[in-house]
Amino acid sequence: MTKKLHRRKFLHLASATGAALLLPSHHLLSATAAPNDRVLKYIKASIGQTLRPASEVDPLGKSIPLPHPFNVPCISVNFQNLFYYDTYFLNRGLIALGDIAQAENNVNDILFLVDKLGFVPNSNRLDMTNRSQPPYLCMMVKDIFTATGNIEWLSKAYPLIAHEYDFWTTKRITIYGLSRYHHDADEEFLLKFYEHLKKVRLPLTATTDEEKISIAGHRLAEAEAGYDFTPRFDGRCSDFIPVDLNANLYLYEITMADFAVTLGNGENDLWLKRATERKKQIDDLLWNETHGMYLDYDMKNEKESEITSVATFQPLWCGCASTEQAKSVKENLKLYEYAHGIVPCEAGQHEFTYQWDYPNTWPPHSLIVSEALSKYNYEEDAARIRSKYVNIVHDVFKSTGTLWEKYNAVEGNVNVKEEYKTPPMIGWNAGIYAHMRIVNNIRP
Repeated sequence: MTKKLHRRKFLHLASATGAALLLPSHHLLSATAAPNDRVLKYIKASIGQTLRPASEVDPLGKSIPLPHPFNVPCISVNFQNLFYYDTYFLNRGLIALGDIAQAENNVNDILFLVDKLGFVPNSNRLDMTNRSQPPYLCMMVKDIFTATGNIEWLSKAYPLIAHEYDFWTTKRITIYGLSRYHHDADEEFLLKFYEHLKKVRLPLTATTDEEKISIAGHRLAEAEAGYDFTPRFDGRCSDFIPVDLNANLYLYEITMADFAVTLGNGENDLWLKRATERKKQIDDLLWNETHGMYLDYDMKNEKESEITSVATFQPLWCGCASTEQAKSVKENLKLYEYAHGIVPCEAGQHEFTYQWDYPNTWPPHSLIVSEALSKYNYEEDAARIRSKYVNIVHDVFKSTGTLWEKYNAVEGNVNVKEEYKTPPMIGWNAGIYAHMRIVNNIRP
């Protein structure tokens, strides 16, 4: 007979290893905390322009209609759909600005997509429903529930989060018991996707359909990873077990255990058992003691990745690392931190020019890394990362009058490596800036 792992005992064991299990606390502060900040004023004046109405039908037939008003990343032209990964970071800003109702609308639309499709697609655009993006739904629900305390709403969200979790632990499971990024596209789509990549994103040279399908499949998996495109996976994303994906699933398990206690449904022990097993698997397969960091695992070559990435901080953000592991990871911050921010991958020579690579800095990484450091009490480092992010956004805004999708961490401008013309963007940039200015009180 299996012994139950009680929550109190689990927390004691986790505490003994130094793991900080709680999500970052998101205090709801007044947006008047920085009344003279020109960027905050721009965000408050512009974020409503990214709102799109609920509808029952898409007249163009290209998107899944959504039942609640939702935010898109850009005011116009680019990215005019609800995007999964982006919405988490935008919502952090909406909550900081006090617009909890709209943040909840965004989450309700994502829950609707899970109910309809069985998972959260990359976007509600139909041609993006053959893959997902990094899982943050559980964290979004946690943020809304923390703000509202609405147990009835949580009880409806809970089974849908569990349904999404099942997607990652069945359709994306590996023989190692951990999950990977992949896709569900057919060969016809992959051949078209290859031609799209070759035309506008990457200088590809495949000659046979078999090669094209393989290349496109791995690159589509990178799109699911939210790293489209990157040297991180050596062009073979589906062959890797990613650190950040499995850290996030660990946080799902811990958070769902909390939800189960709140709802009194008796499932908390089940979730804690899953978290315990996942933490052991992450430590066994993805932790490298020699390097003092977490590394993606290359299943094809049965070895750890040779390219290190800022994903090594994700287990800290999720509370999965021990104090000793966190200290070692923190010592490797120098691989990714530059004068104006955090880069996705350690600098190096690669076959292609990738946008999720040095010297670019992307807003989500500044949030994740700073909160990861803060969780383990490296407050000085966390504050420095936040300050670099707030300053680059503020300074570039002064010279360009807008916010951007990404920046150059070395030069402090928008002279970035790009696979397409870098668009002005509200989305995650506005969300993270607002959160850091209002909640963290970081001033430019």
